[in-house]
Order: sequence, then structure tokens, then C-alpha cells
Amino acid sequence: MQELDNETKQRMEKLRKMQQASNKPPKTNQELFSRLKQAGKAKRKEKETVIQSGIHKGEIKRPRLTFREITNIVEQYAIFRVIGDDEEEQSKAPLYWYNLNKGVYVKDDTEIKQLINYVDNQATDKAISEVYNKLFLESKRVPRTHNNNLVIVNNGIFDKSQNKLLPFSPDYVFTTKIATNYNPDASSEPVFNGWSVSKWFDEIADGQEDKLKLLWQIITASIDANISHESAIFLIDDGQGRTGKSTFENLIMNLVGKNNCGQLKLIEFEDDFKLALVDSKAVIIGDDNDPNSFNEDSSKFKSLTTGETILINPKGMKPYYNRFNSLIIQSMNGIPRFKDSTDAHLRRFRIVKFNHQYEATSENRKIKDDYINRKELLEWLLYKALHSKTVTTFIQSNESINATQEIKEDNDPVYYFINKYFADLESTRIPSTFLFNYFMACMDAENNHSRIKQRTFTLRAQKILKAKGWEYTPTPKLKPLKYWNGKDQQKLDELRNGQLYLCNVDPEKYQRVFYSE
Repeated sequence: MQELDNETKQRMEKLRKMQQASNKPPKTNQELFSRLKQAGKAKRKEKETVIQSGIHKGEIKRPRLTFREITNIVEQYAIFRVIGDDEEEQSKAPLYWYNLNKGVYVKDDTEIKQLINYVDNQATDKAISEVYNKLFLESKRVPRTHNNNLVIVNNGIFDKSQNKLLPFSPDYVFTTKIATNYNPDASSEPVFNGWSVSKWFDEIADGQEDKLKLLWQIITASIDANISHESAIFLIDDGQGRTGKSTFENLIMNLVGKNNCGQLKLIEFEDDFKLALVDSKAVIIGDDNDPNSFNEDSSKFKSLTTGETILINPKGMKPYYNRFNSLIIQSMNGIPRFKDSTDAHLRRFRIVKFNHQYEATSENRKIKDDYINRKELLEWLLYKALHSKTVTTFIQSNESINATQEIKEDNDPVYYFINKYFADLESTRIPSTFLFNYFMACMDAENNHSRIKQRTFTLRAQKILKAKGWEYTPTPKLKPLKYWNGKDQQKLDELRNGQLYLCNVDPEKYQRVFYSE
């Protein structure tokens, strides 16, 4: 047998290596795009035939690729998933593709159609649509990765259990990642002209250990978008300006990446169209909310806070369902106002007050414009957060508890009235009509007239007073008798204005009463 010359051997070796490379999965988007183009070209070449008769005899016939052939090629090289945490969510979820450069699954119909176009740039809109539908139907349905030990950062997946950075992998179903690199050598906090994040947080905390812990928990939670923390963070001050709220927000935005942060104010959460703008964002920030705005409906805000599945309705696109694990941070000058001031809603609030006003000096300006943007600071923050305990529930600081109480009283006049005035009443059987009139008189005395109906007042008072050990008779079956104290009548009479709220209690009459015996 004749031995091959060196040039032929080199060509064969080159072909062998090219064949091996083509059998390996692409590692970058550029490799993926190239493979799709090459595969489409090869398939078209394979389908070519020479016309055997007729006026076009000898010419090459080049049939177009069918949508099935295009689908097969795209599925061979690209990875697609329909992502939802349960069957119901998956049945309503959109199609994602695995972006090799980012290491996460991306929901972008335009990019998916571009992948199809790489295979056959002559494909009609109908063919592209048919391929897309096939990809959606044939893709695996998978849940998101919910592993408290795994945090996806800019240069890989950090495994807390091993203190080790793992390479990106489509086996981990993440849809967002942190924009900062993990640096194993970033264990020492940087200090800039005497300023450091730790010292600044100590100032904000005002010596309150639970408040300081909450600040650090917010940083740790911001990098972990695969966990629902079921709380919303409120940063508030008294409106004096230069308190550091926006600097704190910018620090978090720099850490997770501006592209991973959505901008949405409280009142905008109820807008289906605007929700699409913050889908798959690690953090949702609402800056400078108007404290005078009354949030009549906060149902979607509550659903996002608790990580429930909600309807997303992008403009000009098909609606779909998704679940948010985003950390929600809202800031304002004053406390928020909600129609829903129930404990179930407010217990998810974590409030941080910014009580210091910083001077408008050039050195302080450097903090916001320079220091919090520096790579070494962000890498240290990420290092500290990754080596901290995973946050599944935020601590409730005393400051936050008191501020939440203030919100409840400000938004719920019945709750406020019972907390402030009810303990002054000396009777243990109190007619509901009397209590309502006393409530109205007290509110008027504070120049805070209420338009609440008596029935609504009674229903609300029932729930609040039951927690304090009081019962209520919904039918007139009890007499106040000796359990009624005339001093309570005097309290109402002293507050009444003319004929308003006239209510003289008859202790011998059967009536609806609140009682504690």
C-alpha cells in the first residue's frame, strides 16, 4: 500500500479535528451561530439534485428547507426550555433559550427567531413561526433551580457548600445573574480616604444591632435572585434630602448590575404592561415614591412580594405567566399609604430609616460618584455576601416594627382609634352604636373626619378587639346592665359637636355589644 504524503496526512488530521469539534457542543454564542449556519448550508447542499430532463436539464435544483428540517437543526445545537416551578405554571410559561455567553436562560422571542434565521435566512415568516411553535411544544418543561447553596454570579455559579466557583451549565436553570465577578482574593474590605461601607452602615444603624443586621441582610439577599424572600424593603426618611437612600440603592444596583435591576414605583406594580419591564430582574427598585399617593389596589405588589405566579402582559406580545423572586426595594420621603393595612400585608414590610443628613461636600460626593462604583468594593461586597448565611427571612428590627405600626395606624383609622382611645373606656359591655359614635367624635376632634360606615367599622373593630380578648354579639341579645359605666357616656358627650354623634346608652335595653367578662 502506498504511504500517504505529509501534506495529505495533515489535511486528513485537520478534517478529523474539525469533525471532532463539530460533534462537541458549542461553548459560545458565536460558535452556536456558526454551527447553525454550517448545518443549514450542509442540509441544503444535501438536498440539491441535478435536473435530468426538460429545458432545465443539467441545472441544480435547490429545494428550501422544511420547517421540520430547520427545527431539527436548531434543536440539535441550541438548548430550549419552558420554565415553571409546577405543571400549572409551566402550562402558561414562555419559551427560553440558553444563552451560552451569559450562562443563563433568556426569554427573548426575537433572539430565538434569529437562531432560526441562522439556519435558513430565506425562511418565510410563516416557516419561522412554525419552527418557533415546534420548539415550544417539544422543549422540556423544567423548574427553576432553587438551591440555597447556589448563587449565579458574573463568572460562574458559586457553591456555598463547597466555597467553590462552578462553571456555567444549562443543567442549572437560572434566568438572571449578578454582574460582579467572584474574586476569591477579595476578602479584605477596601477603605477610601477613611470611608468604608461598614462604617457607613454603622452610621445608618444608629447603634441598633438588629437594624445593622437588616442592612447586611439586604445586601446578601440582593445577590440571590433564585430565592423568594417574601418581603419588601422600604427605605424612608423625613424628606430632608442627602440622607444616603439613593446611594444605598445605587450600591445595590452596581453590585447586581444595572441591567439586572428594574425600575418600578409602588403604584406601577398594578400595571400589567409595566410588570413586563421588570421580569427576570434580580432587584426591583422604586425611587422617590410619593408618600401622599394612596395605593388603592396592591394585589400584584403582594403577589410579587410573596413569589406567587402572576400574569405578565407585554405590549404587542402574547400574555404569559411567571413567578418573581426579585428583591423589592422602595424608597420615599415618609411612610407608604395602603388601603390594605392588614397584618398579612404589613408583616412582609421591612423598613429602614435614614436619619442622617450628610453635608454636600466634594468628599461626600465621591462616595456616590466614585467609591461605590469601584470594582474592588463590589467584589468585596459579593465575597462577604457569598460567605454570609443565606437569607430566607429578613430580621424584623424594632425600628421596622414601630414604623410598620405607624403605617397601620396611619392607614387604618379603626386600628388607630382602638389603640389610642379604647383603653380609656371603663365599661366591659359597650354597645356597638356607642363605640361607632365615640370613634367618629374622636376622629373629628383630631380634625381627621372619617367617612367609614358603621357596619364597616363594626366588622373591622370585631377583628381588632378579638385579638384583645373582646367578643361581639351580632344580634341584640345582651343588656349592658351593670357592666356599663356612665363615665364613658361623659367622654362622648364632651367630644360631641351639637347634635352630631348623639347616642345615649340605655343599660336596660337589649342591643349589639362588645363585651369582655
